[in-house]
Amino acid sequence: MNSRIVGTTIVLGTFLAMGCDSATKAEKAAREAQQKADEEVTKVRQQAEETAAKAQAKANEVAREADRSLVQRKSDFRIDKQKELDALNHRIDEVRAKATTAKSDVKATIDAALAEATQRRATVESELRALENAAATELDQVESRINQVLAQFKKSVSDAEKRI
Repeated sequence: MNSRIVGTTIVLGTFLAMGCDSATKAEKAAREAQQKADEEVTKVRQQAEETAAKAQAKANEVAREADRSLVQRKSDFRIDKQKELDALNHRIDEVRAKATTAKSDVKATIDAALAEATQRRATVESELRALENAAATELDQVESRINQVLAQFKKSVSDAEKRI
């Protein structure tokens, strides 16, 4: 009976050892699969971060180009309108020079017209300053407003010239 117990113990021990070996292999395979999955996740994450960084760089470049374009448009518009303003200021100076020799009643009406023109010039200059802070979405409105007040200024200068 002792030999029977010993034999059973040996058989059970062999099965147990084979079961442990199988569990160890399964555990090792699971660790390897997890490690491989972690490596793939890291690789995919790096690719996604690289793609996002490239997309952000492209978006930044587009934004910078839009800013450059906006600044250039504002500058071109300002230069054009400043030339018109300078020409109108020159015309006002000519009216003032001619007004010095005019009769007093004519001079009074010219002075009133020049006061209106001066007020309109201040409005134009104020609107031109507002152009610098205008966002791209409101630039068309600001340019339109400047053109309107500049047209009013031109009219008031013409009115002053007619009074001489």
